[in-house]
Amino acid sequence: MKHIINHTKKITAFVFGAMIFLSGCSESELDKDWDVKLFEPGTIDATASSTSISYGESITFTDMSTKVYDRSWTFETGDPATSTDSVVSVTFPIGGSHKAILSVTHIDNTIQTKEFTIEVEGPAISQWPFGDEPIAIPGVIEAEDYDNGGEGFAYHDTEAENQAGGDYRPDDGIDIEVGDTRTNIGYSNEGEWIEYTVNVANAGVYDFDFTVASGSSDGGSSLKIQLVGEDDTITDLGETGDFENTGGWGEYTSLVVEGIELESGEQVLRLYYTGGGVNLDKVEVTAQSIIEKYGIYTEGSTIGSVGPVVPELNNGFTYEFTDDAAEGSEAVAFIFDGVDTWGVMAAMRQSDDDGATFNNVDISAYADGFYNISLKTTCTKAMNLRLQGGGVNGYVTLDDAVKKYGFERDGNWHSLKIPVSDFADGGETPDLADISHLLVLRSNAGDVLAGDDWDWYVDDIYLTME
Repeated sequence: MKHIINHTKKITAFVFGAMIFLSGCSESELDKDWDVKLFEPGTIDATASSTSISYGESITFTDMSTKVYDRSWTFETGDPATSTDSVVSVTFPIGGSHKAILSVTHIDNTIQTKEFTIEVEGPAISQWPFGDEPIAIPGVIEAEDYDNGGEGFAYHDTEAENQAGGDYRPDDGIDIEVGDTRTNIGYSNEGEWIEYTVNVANAGVYDFDFTVASGSSDGGSSLKIQLVGEDDTITDLGETGDFENTGGWGEYTSLVVEGIELESGEQVLRLYYTGGGVNLDKVEVTAQSIIEKYGIYTEGSTIGSVGPVVPELNNGFTYEFTDDAAEGSEAVAFIFDGVDTWGVMAAMRQSDDDGATFNNVDISAYADGFYNISLKTTCTKAMNLRLQGGGVNGYVTLDDAVKKYGFERDGNWHSLKIPVSDFADGGETPDLADISHLLVLRSNAGDVLAGDDWDWYVDDIYLTME
């Protein structure tokens, strides 16, 4: 009965209160029609300027939702990847089918989403250049402008978060530090790497100038330059080597890696950390001076050549082609036949029919240039190198006692750079416009005995102006 009594009291109190309220209202107010407005929930509404584009093009997304408390866009493979703006322009650099999703939280705390399917015509790649354009080589690779694509594609970092806390590319795990005068990558660890899509203007040899700093007591670890192949093969191209403490993490120095050979066109370069202790600011890539070569007997790149060249024997030599070359895959070995004789002599001449006939050539354009040749021997006897033109022999004498042009008789290949004008040192000047013998090896008369060492190897003969 206790519960019944309590409820009775509550009902009585409610009725009594209602009577008091009604008694306070006039008759007109009681008869009045009251407008009752129910709460209208927010709605989600958004548009996309297009849903079918080509690789690299942009779409403008517009949120027209009502009663919005908060919004967030996510764009699969888009740039930007996320946004909170009501209107946002997004670039899609990867081909394929991608999702764009708008999530709206209304003022009544309800959440609605709207999804767009974006069809992008183009290559479905997982990595692409920062700023959508490859870095031009020669040029400067700013460390922080590595490729888009994220962990495992464009870079590998041992920590998922940016340890430097910078606001440049904050969604990535690369440790980017933003300073007053430079932006760099720091907090390096062994095994980390970053990749850059580059476009090399011309095939050639390049120097890589690294701007680095280290405040570590152990100094900085070597950075490797690697080429990433289409099948993800990695080829080492060179490395900086370890370096000493530079005086602080903000005290930068230059480390130059010379002689990196690159093919022309678009390719991906990787910078690989062999250890820690490195702040990396940038890498400046410059082309080494291009020396234009006019070929005589070479497998190297040339601007032209005299045409096919073949050996011609005269006395005391046999010859063979060998893969023990100074450059490329072939050289000529002139082998002494081991017979006492007045001298040894052999030549290299131009022939279009494998030596059946010989042709004279004009090299007069290089009268002020250089005759380049690679030689190898252990013979310590003097040897004359001749050019014959117009029936006149011009020559230089290679004497082991003098070691002219830095030529050593140590059994290793040596590249000699001989001024063409030096071939007149013997007192006669060959007619460079009518060269019949592009090389003659000729010993001094009466200087050859059966037991002597007279084997000579010849390779990579060409002319240059510098």
